[in-house]
Amino acid sequence: MAKIQAIPLYPVAAGILPVLVTYNIRGANHVALQNLLPPLIVSALLSVIVYAFFRQLWSKRIDNAAICTWLVLTALFAFTYVVIGFDFCLMTLSIKDAGLAIITGQIFISLAVALALTIIFALVTRKAWLKNIENLLCQVTSFLLVLQLLVLAQHEFNYFFFIEPQVAKAQKEMMPKIKNRKTTSGRDIYMIVLDEMASPEVLSRVFAYDNSDFVSQLRRRGFLVDEASLSNYPLTRLSLASILNMTYLDFLGDSQAKQSQKDYGPTTRLLQRSNLAKFLQNQGYDYIHIGSEMPPTDSTVMANQNRYPLIDEFSLRFWQSTTIGQTPGFSKFLAHLRRKSRLDALKYLELADAGKRPKFVLCHILCPHEPFDINADGSPREEIMPNRVESAWDEEARSAYLGQVKFIEKRILSAIDIIIEKSKNQPIIVLQGDHGTYAEDEMAKDFPKDELYQERYGILNAYLVPSDMKEKIYRGITPVNSFRVILSELFGADLPTLADRQIYATYGQPFKFRDVSDRVRKLQAALK
Repeated sequence: MAKIQAIPLYPVAAGILPVLVTYNIRGANHVALQNLLPPLIVSALLSVIVYAFFRQLWSKRIDNAAICTWLVLTALFAFTYVVIGFDFCLMTLSIKDAGLAIITGQIFISLAVALALTIIFALVTRKAWLKNIENLLCQVTSFLLVLQLLVLAQHEFNYFFFIEPQVAKAQKEMMPKIKNRKTTSGRDIYMIVLDEMASPEVLSRVFAYDNSDFVSQLRRRGFLVDEASLSNYPLTRLSLASILNMTYLDFLGDSQAKQSQKDYGPTTRLLQRSNLAKFLQNQGYDYIHIGSEMPPTDSTVMANQNRYPLIDEFSLRFWQSTTIGQTPGFSKFLAHLRRKSRLDALKYLELADAGKRPKFVLCHILCPHEPFDINADGSPREEIMPNRVESAWDEEARSAYLGQVKFIEKRILSAIDIIIEKSKNQPIIVLQGDHGTYAEDEMAKDFPKDELYQERYGILNAYLVPSDMKEKIYRGITPVNSFRVILSELFGADLPTLADRQIYATYGQPFKFRDVSDRVRKLQAALK
């Protein structure tokens, strides 16, 4: 205890507290625990370095060094607390008035500035009551740290002891079994997901962009392409969880309690320990995972090889929320890391190698998904996010989206050529979008506009498969059936095709499922 008093630890706690608060409020429902560690470690190291610096300045007044460290770290993370408070008001407290949340943030900043000026005044004038302020800061910081650790422990306890075991049990029951084992040629299998890659039909109708040359190029390479294909879900995590486990996710919303929850945790296991990857590993395949910036598809413990992004979405958003993250130089650095992660994924896709063993390669690329930071020729551009006018992107965003579509079309064809060229046997390649485009504000509504149903479900859906399998890839096949067909034909798996359906869910209640198949298809038919 004497040592703790001799060297106050609250400045270090003040450095790691913003990361914990950010995770608990903005990340825990979406992000795996492992993604908390990088910013937590960096923040802790930064706190120690700043503390050591002031310790050198005040070698005989460690209390002054401690309070100056607290001031610097609070200034660094002041904007973080404003962002957290804004999200807390809007999401946790369900305050609909954004103006009230902004006013709350302004009040916080004013109080923080007043406290900082008071501390600086006390330091300069050597006021005796500075010790009282230091004791208060120590107590408040310690209390908040313990509180956040308890919140974190409660959430993770619920996930590891309740949510994950339930999902694991459902996965086990759905694990494919071999019905009539077939002799395979050890073909490599690639699953390439281009995030928010719309179908040729949507690109033509909504964006007035003709990508028939891209479709023709795929067909020349032997791909089957359905130009009006539909996804099963409108959200990335739901769509990928369904594809990689070859099933609908009805079991995640089979009770009122599950339907009302906002925690995406149940999809974490489905994405990081998928039935598809496990089945192929059981057949002797090496699993190569090329991660995106979006947790939990950034990495997986199942993979024989992981290719990590330079930065994940949680770390990126955390550092963007800091005071230094608002500076042009650091903001550009973060944008560079995000952009390079996307480019590296394409490079890793071309270089994927498992030696003599057949390989299953899963590559999720957040392109052409926003933010739009890559021009059609691959050169970097200043990041833009879509501005929305009556739930539709503005012209600048539409143009930027098409720029990334053109870029990824060119680069993915190049990657496919390299994959085919280096393969001993023709590989199997599934190239899909997870969902289509449409302004995200409509995704917050239980009953969105018809335009969403006409656009959001339209995806790229292309298959390079052996000639004797092509007739099984029927017109109108949706992603839930992609690998049900492939595994059945390739290994004799007992996976009959499911009805091709479209399921709707909102961001706020991801497991409150509603079958909108009839509506989507009627609207699609009306367009024709």
